[in-house]
Amino acid sequence: MLGAMMAAPAAPTAVMAQARRAPARGGPMPALVCGMPQVQHHHQLSAAGPVTTVVAPATLPAAPTVQSLAAAPLVLSAGAPAVVPRAVVSTPATSLPSFGSAQIQAAPAAAPRATELLAVAQARVAREAEAPDERSKAYKSFLNLLVEAGVFEDLPLDACGTLRVGAPFCHDFFEAPLLLPLLASRVLAPAGHATGIAVAGGDLRPQSTWWPAWEDWARHTFPNSRVSVRLSQMDLEKERLPESGLLVGLHPEVTNGGPWPKILTNVLQSCVPGGRCVFATFYDQEAEATAKVCRSAGMTCEIRENPYYAGQPRSAIGTFLRYAVLVPGAAPRALATGGAVAAALSSVPVAPMPAPLPGCMSSAAPVAPLAVPATMAGAAAPAVVATPSQVIARPVPAPGALASIQRWIAQRKAAPDQREVAYRSFLHALAGEWCLLDGLPADPSGTLLVSAPFCQEFFEAPLVLPLLKEHVLDRGGARAIAAFGCDVVPQPFWWPAWEEWARHEFGARHEFGAQIRLELRQQDLATEALPAAALILAVHPAVTTGGPWRAIITNVLRSRMPGGAAAFATFYLEEAEAVARICEAEGVKCEIRENPCYMGRPAGEVGTFLRFAVLVRGASQ
Repeated sequence: MLGAMMAAPAAPTAVMAQARRAPARGGPMPALVCGMPQVQHHHQLSAAGPVTTVVAPATLPAAPTVQSLAAAPLVLSAGAPAVVPRAVVSTPATSLPSFGSAQIQAAPAAAPRATELLAVAQARVAREAEAPDERSKAYKSFLNLLVEAGVFEDLPLDACGTLRVGAPFCHDFFEAPLLLPLLASRVLAPAGHATGIAVAGGDLRPQSTWWPAWEDWARHTFPNSRVSVRLSQMDLEKERLPESGLLVGLHPEVTNGGPWPKILTNVLQSCVPGGRCVFATFYDQEAEATAKVCRSAGMTCEIRENPYYAGQPRSAIGTFLRYAVLVPGAAPRALATGGAVAAALSSVPVAPMPAPLPGCMSSAAPVAPLAVPATMAGAAAPAVVATPSQVIARPVPAPGALASIQRWIAQRKAAPDQREVAYRSFLHALAGEWCLLDGLPADPSGTLLVSAPFCQEFFEAPLVLPLLKEHVLDRGGARAIAAFGCDVVPQPFWWPAWEEWARHEFGARHEFGAQIRLELRQQDLATEALPAAALILAVHPAVTTGGPWRAIITNVLRSRMPGGAAAFATFYLEEAEAVARICEAEGVKCEIRENPCYMGRPAGEVGTFLRFAVLVRGASQ
């Protein structure tokens, strides 16, 4: 699955089962940086089904528009005859942290210095070497599977002897310190025949810290520029990666439909004759859907299960890289445990080979022995761990984490990305025309309890927490705020870093102690109850993928305190309607609203962060 996340300083981010990546976020309210709405679609859930009505939006200041990412068919559905919606009560405007009024396509903020980025990457490598998380353990076992299957043998090289590697939908590219040393030890001379390795990765959402950090790490770690990494923003529905002898794509959200069949087809067409393409998925149904796309492209494919999960039930969630879909240019060796091989191989048209990268080594150039990093020396033969650990120690903030967070926030203020622009607009609507933050009940101590289920890295912290302070605490709605976030996959950098940032920003300077307390921890919401809360902010549930999501949403709904409110944000209308159906099944009234940021935009756009809101109101709202 994707979860598209924001660029960031040092942070191990695993692709998660309970969050979508594509795979974050006194005085008058600042002008929205999204387009001026013309008409607002307002959906209410009735006994007859979803009902679409039209509400004239409140007047908003004009501002730049968010540029479309791509187009895909998506039809707004209408239900029974329209009804007049509830009146929207105007409330005083609420300000949000000022992130400037730069348009989405503005140039990104200056990245940290190269030495800082290298230190960020090295710190993550050291942490993972000392205490690898579940995703890293599964990835090592996954690499072991690929080695045994012969995936890395006899890979085709380009004209100057370089193995070109493609990393589609690469997200943060956290696999770099595991994949690159393994490839180097197996394909570079003298062990192999390649004179260099050139990795080209792409994702729809740029990672302005991690991408240059891994590029710097590769330059520093591998001598004589024998391993290079170049990571770029790409829409893989419309663009192709450079032709490659090996492509490794992790966790495609193929069961979501939309652009994914086209994306995977484009990835396959980037594979040169004789090359290998590998996809990793959480679940078997995702692997089967991926294999179906491969077969439709005329490719042979094989599905194998990662030995790391041997003996685990098929229904287990959060199983990173559990299934491998192998698409060989020449069939790999069969394992004793083998898998079913599909239809016969047929050639796929590929574009002409790109010119050698700058600095590409001549095949005749002398090659020095490669020094594999000491901390990753074991990556050439990853150990297979039979049973994943279920106990994960609570992390502490890394040295310098607060300063890294503060620099990151400053960068985002200078150049907000699309998700932040959409999140600001979403919060503006919650506090303003949707009136969801008014009259929230506090607990007996006067504390407003807030929860953020499937919070992933909780990149929204610098937007949500200041807004709640101004709209609730500064107006006397509560004495303090206790915010709780959770996800099935822990974030050992980001979670303690945001907790430290919250203590610094909203700490003991208040007469009652900390104004805002933040706690983020690992929790499986399919099986564990979410703590009770008066306000629930749930962003991008992957509810249309099935699996545990009905149980997760039900669990979230049942955690709402009497009189409390909840807001679910989704990319697409069908996701919002799926959440609304779960609400209806639980006897909870809800309504669907469209983020004013997207008013007047085509219904079929993809990558529209927080476009639809499913609102569950308190009794007094």
